[in-house]
Amino acid sequence: MKKIALEEHFLAPAFVEGFKQHMRDLPEKAMQNILTRLQDFGEQRLAAMDAAGIERSFLSLTSPGVQTEPDTARAVRLAHETNDFLAEKIELHPTRFGGLAHLALQDPTTAADELERCVRQLGFRGAIINSHTNGHYLDEDQYTPFWERAQDLGVPVYLHPANSYQKMQLYEGHPELLGATWS
Repeated sequence: MKKIALEEHFLAPAFVEGFKQHMRDLPEKAMQNILTRLQDFGEQRLAAMDAAGIERSFLSLTSPGVQTEPDTARAVRLAHETNDFLAEKIELHPTRFGGLAHLALQDPTTAADELERCVRQLGFRGAIINSHTNGHYLDEDQYTPFWERAQDLGVPVYLHPANSYQKMQLYEGHPELLGATWS
């Protein structure tokens, strides 16, 4: 039986420091282990895939990504660079890796254009997006151009849970409860 993994994350260089801040409550040893694994596109990742019987992994940038970036121009630039970075890594093992586009939904029309570029030029098979962009949720009218383009392209959009935009007082002093599972 062939297995395909759909939620296999990686970490691009531009996001390492932000990831460390996002996961700052992890013990140092665990942090280093995660950083090593997320930045590996070779022996370690392929060995883990082989051990699990996974023929192909579709890679996507780990959370929180650009959807938490308040500067739209910076978010758009980083998404584009991240997709180019991923395309380069996929070329190292094109029969084992595939890509899901990372998109800056701060500008839905530009995100739609980037999705199309990723599908048509980079060979990605869809996108992965978080459940909101800076508190704007995916069912708002402003996202219609993005959803229409995804439909026209005939590609899936994987909806990834994200931390709540506003941290509830209930979680104060309990960072272990913050995350998509709880908040």
